[in-house]
Amino acid sequence: MEKENLFTKCKQLTEENRELKTEMIISRIKLSNQRLEIESLQRELEIKNFDVSCIPPIQITPQVTEWLSEYGMPWEVFYCDKCKSRFTELDTLFPWGIDNSGCKCDQQEG
Repeated sequence: MEKENLFTKCKQLTEENRELKTEMIISRIKLSNQRLEIESLQRELEIKNFDVSCIPPIQITPQVTEWLSEYGMPWEVFYCDKCKSRFTELDTLFPWGIDNSGCKCDQQEG
């Protein structure tokens, strides 16, 4: 009886080991594919001569995200160089004018 239990346990562990090896291989393939995708995207950015580090490390608000998709313009359009923040409201003449767009500068002055 003891031998049967050991044999069953050995068989079970062998099966679990096989499953873990299969999962490991699948994970390695996925990781490799993601690395290739990252490298491809980095090459694409280099070809376009776009420096990822030039994007300011501030969070994009839902409003700005909406403007990005609505107007199809780059993030720089909605960024104030003076106060280093994103606009909170757009000029009524936008996209033809941005002089009266609101940002932190206006809140500090007012």
